[in-house]
Amino acid sequence: MALPRALRHALALALLLASGAGLPAQSPASSAPAAAPPAPDLTLRTNGERFELRRGDTWVPFYMKGVNLGAALPGRYASEAPLDSATYADWLTRIGAMHANTLRVYTILPPAFYRALRAHNLAHPAAPLYLVHGVWTELPPGDDFDDPGFNAGFAQAIRDVVDVLHGAATLPPQAGHASGRFDADVSPWTIAYILGREWEPYSIVGFNEKPGAARAFAGTHFTIAEGSPTEVWMVRQCDLLVSYEDARYGAQRPIAYTNWPTTDPIVHPTETSYDQQMRYRGLTYDRDPGAPPVHEEEGVSLDPSRVRRTARNRAGWFASYHVYPYYPDFMLYDPGYARAASSLGRSNFFGYLQDLRRAHRGIPLVVAEFGVPSSRGNAHLQPQGWHHGGLSEQAVAAADVRLAREIREAGAAGAIVFAWMDEWFKRNWFTMGTELPAERGRLWHNVMSSEEHYGVLAVRAGDSATVPLPGGPAARWQALPAVAAGRLVGTDSATLRVGQDAAYVYLALESPAWRGRPFPWSRVRLQIAIDTHDAFRGQTVLPFSGIRSAIGWEYLVSIDGPRDARLEVTPDYLPYMPERLTGSGAHFGEHFRRPLYPQRRADGVFDPLWALTNRPRFTSAGVQVRGQGLTVGRLVNGRAREDSNADWWYDAPSGTIQVRLPWALLNVSDPSSRLVVSESEPEVALGRRDGPRSVLVGVPTEGFHFGIVAWTPGPDVLGALPALDAYGNWPRERFPLWEWPTWETPAYHTYLKPVYYALQRLWAAP
Repeated sequence: MALPRALRHALALALLLASGAGLPAQSPASSAPAAAPPAPDLTLRTNGERFELRRGDTWVPFYMKGVNLGAALPGRYASEAPLDSATYADWLTRIGAMHANTLRVYTILPPAFYRALRAHNLAHPAAPLYLVHGVWTELPPGDDFDDPGFNAGFAQAIRDVVDVLHGAATLPPQAGHASGRFDADVSPWTIAYILGREWEPYSIVGFNEKPGAARAFAGTHFTIAEGSPTEVWMVRQCDLLVSYEDARYGAQRPIAYTNWPTTDPIVHPTETSYDQQMRYRGLTYDRDPGAPPVHEEEGVSLDPSRVRRTARNRAGWFASYHVYPYYPDFMLYDPGYARAASSLGRSNFFGYLQDLRRAHRGIPLVVAEFGVPSSRGNAHLQPQGWHHGGLSEQAVAAADVRLAREIREAGAAGAIVFAWMDEWFKRNWFTMGTELPAERGRLWHNVMSSEEHYGVLAVRAGDSATVPLPGGPAARWQALPAVAAGRLVGTDSATLRVGQDAAYVYLALESPAWRGRPFPWSRVRLQIAIDTHDAFRGQTVLPFSGIRSAIGWEYLVSIDGPRDARLEVTPDYLPYMPERLTGSGAHFGEHFRRPLYPQRRADGVFDPLWALTNRPRFTSAGVQVRGQGLTVGRLVNGRAREDSNADWWYDAPSGTIQVRLPWALLNVSDPSSRLVVSESEPEVALGRRDGPRSVLVGVPTEGFHFGIVAWTPGPDVLGALPALDAYGNWPRERFPLWEWPTWETPAYHTYLKPVYYALQRLWAAP
């Protein structure tokens, strides 16, 4: 008969205290046979490449259908999760109704979360939400995973996580960490651990080169006979956690460390190093000594299949990967992946998953992050259209369901979608260079940033009852403050209304003459010129109409018809690399154009907002792959309820052109404090190539000026707002300044995206 649980815990705790190090003590030599350790409590265990869940006295197959929980609301950092149980209770109810069976968290959340989870699961015994918990860490100082202070801190974090889950911890206040009394025991529903983060390859390389670093480990629950120093460190931490929980609480759970394609053990022949790329281009190594380390996608690996569990380990070991369809580039260019197809059709993603499954035979494989974002901005193109953004919420629903089905078809043991909600504090390479200051990014919603839009729960700027939407209620657009009014086309009057929230600038151009009829695109074109930076800088001549203005314009919205609308920028203020340079070896790896500072000019030129998304590169065979990109300034006509990324709409009943422009597309670095992007030292940057480098900064702007021109092919000017002078020009004094209020607490609203309901239908099946 098995010992009672309390007695087993007491015996285990005695072993723990005897060791003095949080690990079970070794039995002393004795002629008497040593007593076998008590059998641990198990909720989940591995069986070959699958999981099994205990239900009473039986074990049943278990497939993780999960959601990653990020908990930072607008205006908050990642470490500032909600403190009230009601918020978590609402989220858990919705996630449970989604038919998810697994919830993953990355680090310790406030006590309110665990209380809400326990209450939810006690109220839903037939369909609880099982918990996969993480232990977070930043990289060690100097990439030295043997650093004593770093290891002591991580070991304490491991023990804290285990104690928290058993409702037996009181954590003191510490900046960036949850604290308080953790008294809710959620261990009955905790099924697994995933340690760490996505590990930067340069950090692994640095530690692997350390002389004398251990390359083997034999622990209480795990061993690795031959591995890299970093792999040994990973296994040692996993052994520490399992040993601590086994010794103190008499329980075990399957465990893994976080991995991703960048450090998988698969050889990807299309990948080349930075040095190889330089050699293929005939260039010398041109990195500055103080530059950040080069991020390589090949050449170093972490291989979970090298790990073995000991006889004492009853719960098991698995591999955990974050896998997205658009990254790294080998997923796009590998010929085998390009030919791969699941039962649903051609899929590079599925081809990679098959390789990943084969590389981890014998242990379960969990795709612990997957998904595509619903941002307006697109940071990377993918062959099947599962891009790193640029997808409507409707398209994301179809894509995420497809990815979830292919993960299961490839033989994985679980799929956990990223993520529960949109989080505004996150940053992405495509936009982070112009989010300034970076620490205020949490206060506004950058719709051009992919990282802010993975949520199943949308978190959007403004009040849901009043926010203007293209194709939405006209009254919301008509409620915006009027900035200019006058005659625009002949005797027809027109009014420009302007508003804003934490995501967009809203423009509504209405005329009674247009009401109730189609817009006359065959004879009327529209230009909306925008001055954002400095009225004395920018383009002073508008194309086609030739109107001269005392105010310089940084941006020009041109609307020539329902399928032909665009936002363009004066050439000196274009933040992206020009399209003509995407195949040039001299610009390998460059995405952004510098310096970024508008000059006063009078040539009528505005450039398209074309952006490089996929870098030009060479494969290992020396085959050149040209860069790819897209025109982010193309304005999409549509109703927001049908295309969440629609930019504009003509509402015939009210006679209103409705336009919303993302702050980031206007080089606004922080709308919450009214800052725009500029160079710190433009005179140095422009005048000396070998002198001190300027940096991008956010500088104050007084506000915006707007000028509107109606013209007809010919071209002939039909009218303008404000009115032109007797010479057909725009004097400065006729332009009112539009200022918007700053804020420290952003307004926002939430709703469930279509992907919620799509996954709900998928996960309703066993």
